[in-house]
Amino acid sequence: MSKDRGNIEEQRVKREELDGAPRFVINSQHNWIASYPKSGNTWVRHLLRSYYDGELIEYSDTSIIAFQTVSSLPLESLTIWQQMQLRGAALFFLSCTANGRPTMVKTHHMNGKWRISDEDEIGIPLFTPTWVERAIYVVRDPRDVACSLANHMGYTHEEAVRFMGEHTATLSDGLQATHILTSWSEHIRSWTDNPAMPVCVVRYEDLHADTAKELRDIVTFLGWEIDEDRIARAVEDNRFELWQEREKREGFSEVRKHGPFFRRGIVGGWRDELEPELVERIEKDHGEQMVAQGYQPELVYA
Repeated sequence: MSKDRGNIEEQRVKREELDGAPRFVINSQHNWIASYPKSGNTWVRHLLRSYYDGELIEYSDTSIIAFQTVSSLPLESLTIWQQMQLRGAALFFLSCTANGRPTMVKTHHMNGKWRISDEDEIGIPLFTPTWVERAIYVVRDPRDVACSLANHMGYTHEEAVRFMGEHTATLSDGLQATHILTSWSEHIRSWTDNPAMPVCVVRYEDLHADTAKELRDIVTFLGWEIDEDRIARAVEDNRFELWQEREKREGFSEVRKHGPFFRRGIVGGWRDELEPELVERIEKDHGEQMVAQGYQPELVYA
């Protein structure tokens, strides 16, 4: 037998030996839960985790583990530009660790291109259809977001409102990669006006009013089988009061030092918290998107 023929035979035998062996599966497309911060992303993730009986693999697309795995430099030393260049490799790492199992990825990124400056005509896309199978986008009244964000970040109400209007807003705590936000309005527009990928918009207020119905709609959108018993159990296990009790008893991984993560969890709490001049500023800054998402301005733009 010739040397070449022998090599071919050896490769054939090795392939046959692999038949039936466990195969490593890489699926680059994930289901995503996106939102502007403090809009209900965590609540939706916990509902879906409970519905899937804890078998759902969850990631954050700013995971320090993912970025540190693909970078030889400490994450805290990387510029935003360097982080964006590594983003594709970090997401591929997450795909590898999932090994074909169902995944859900949390993000607070806007859906668009990050540009190093206004003169940058190319930019780096934060999402592509090859990474996104489906996306759930959670939206909340910006007046309530401002109150919750102020508590979470240690901002004054005025600082939170100003932050929500910034075109170049980013968020980072040094423990994960930087979130590219833009303003509240631009963030919503980037996800809800994007025809390149299927997006299901979920309003925090609707989730609060009828959690079971909204969860059923989300499960249907994801293409999962509907099981009413699991829906009821997921809703019961993730009542806001229960998470408040758990946080007091056990702490919570996403909490910052400024205040509890599960603070009030009510609809319309801004009415007894937010100063009228700040309500007016929010409605001036974001009135168009408020109306588009079903939130009625009360002081301006009515």
